[in-house]
Amino acid sequence: LRNSNLDWVDRLNSMETGGGRLERWDKFFDDMGSASFLQIVFGHGVETPYYHNDLMQVIYNSGIIGGCFYIGMCVQLVLIYINMARLNYTHTTAFGTSLIIFFLDSIVGQVIVVHTWTLQLVVFWGIILGDFYRERKLRRSGNIDV
Repeated sequence: LRNSNLDWVDRLNSMETGGGRLERWDKFFDDMGSASFLQIVFGHGVETPYYHNDLMQVIYNSGIIGGCFYIGMCVQLVLIYINMARLNYTHTTAFGTSLIIFFLDSIVGQVIVVHTWTLQLVVFWGIILGDFYRERKLRRSGNIDV
């Protein structure tokens, strides 16, 4: 393996320090510390820095306003999950698992910014939410047993 072209050993060793994430997160605070008031509020637009954290990336690109919308979306997803669990919805576990994957990946990667990853989650959430709202409506009308 030492003679192979794979650098997986170096990659694993770099993971001990967060794979460079701690440095990137530190850079985020430096970048935001040197930003203008308007950049803090409205963001820098889509720019190059890659912080390996969705919230940091959204705040950098879209400012505090975008960050508030992102946090609001996350809170709404958790509230939907709680509502599903309260109503004993069939696919609550699958939806909850997708949220865990989303939140963990968002902390150490960029789910929201990488559109292919976002698309997969949004399609899954759309299917689940459509079914959930249909079932909830049927339950309220008395056309389905719990």
